[in-house]
Amino acid sequence: MCGRMSFGQPSPFNQTFKTRLKPRYNIGPGQRITALNQNSELTEGNWGVHSSQGHFWINARWESWAKKPAFQQCTLVWIPTHGWYEWKTEAQRKIPYYFHTSQAWFWVAGLMHKEQIVVLTQQAQKEISHIHDRMPLMHPPTIQPHQNLEDISTTLLDSLNYYTVSTQVNKSSFEGPACIEPVDYPTQTSLF
Repeated sequence: MCGRMSFGQPSPFNQTFKTRLKPRYNIGPGQRITALNQNSELTEGNWGVHSSQGHFWINARWESWAKKPAFQQCTLVWIPTHGWYEWKTEAQRKIPYYFHTSQAWFWVAGLMHKEQIVVLTQQAQKEISHIHDRMPLMHPPTIQPHQNLEDISTTLLDSLNYYTVSTQVNKSSFEGPACIEPVDYPTQTSLF
């Protein structure tokens, strides 16, 4: 799963795509995100898809999305990002982790329909599965994104890093570089 994203370094992306995106460090569901459509054009949509059954989806499993009625009308898009957040319960606290690569930005696969976007996820790599069992499908920025998900590159997985960040990212109003600054949490020991 991918519950929040960051795009704090859009300058290289802006130069490549001749746009003016501003840094954003705590992008949450329901907010506007930028994506590259199948015509290699930038578009925008709200993060999250409302289904006719009343569900609100922010992520979809790439292995099974085509079988879900909510995604039948969707097209593949690519979302530029610098990283994403996941939470793990440790000592009865939900601790946020920030995942990123050595790249200034990279692509995350998504599905779009009527200005609604979901992030496509895959099974998490073994090294990070202890935090969450899902992760976004990632693609390097230097390669034009493929329209076929079977051809997706795995080269970014070698440079994937993560660390704990402030629980303030739980608030959608918390914004700025402090969102991605490392925070160490003391190990809680039992009193008994």
